[in-house]
Formats: sequence, C-alpha cells, structure tokens
Amino acid sequence: PASSASAAAAAAAASAAPPAARPVAGVYVRGIWVRKPLIEGAIMAFWSKLNVSSRDRNDVDAEECADATLAVLRDAARSEAGKAALRRLLAPLQGKKAGSS
Repeated sequence: PASSASAAAAAAAASAAPPAARPVAGVYVRGIWVRKPLIEGAIMAFWSKLNVSSRDRNDVDAEECADATLAVLRDAARSEAGKAALRRLLAPLQGKKAGSS
C-alpha cells in the first residue's frame, strides 16, 4: 500500500505540473542558446565541433552552421533508421503528412 500511495502521489504531482515550455527558436551549441535562428522559426541544435564566435560568444559562423547541418543530414542518411527519420522530418516540406510516403 505504501508504494501505491507514493506512486499515486507522484502521478498527482506530475499531472499538476505546468506544461513544459516550448523551446525557443534559435541556434544551440552544446545545449546553450547562442543566437536567433539562421532560418526563421528553426531550432538548430549542435553537439559537435561547431563553436561560438564573437567577443560575447553569441554568434556562429553561418558557413560553419551550414556545414554542421549538412553533416547531420549526411550522418542520418547512412542508416535505415536515420533515413526514416529524415523522411518524417521532411514530409511537411513536401506537403505530406509525417506518416505517409
């Protein structure tokens, strides 16, 4: 009974928690928001060799960001799971629903 009471309390606390905030559009490097996105409304997150630049460390080189984006796409295209994930992500850009082919 004690474990079911604690599980019920945990479930009640989880349901009472405020909804998670939506991520802010921008460029993130190693989990840290760096700047507004290079593509309006995009979330670009890199955990790689991409580095921040400028004196205040609040910018990324646009060319390096493009190269990092292409590297992510190339890596994803190397496996069947990655290809399937890319198809789901790109479907809305092709006017399709994410689950359709």
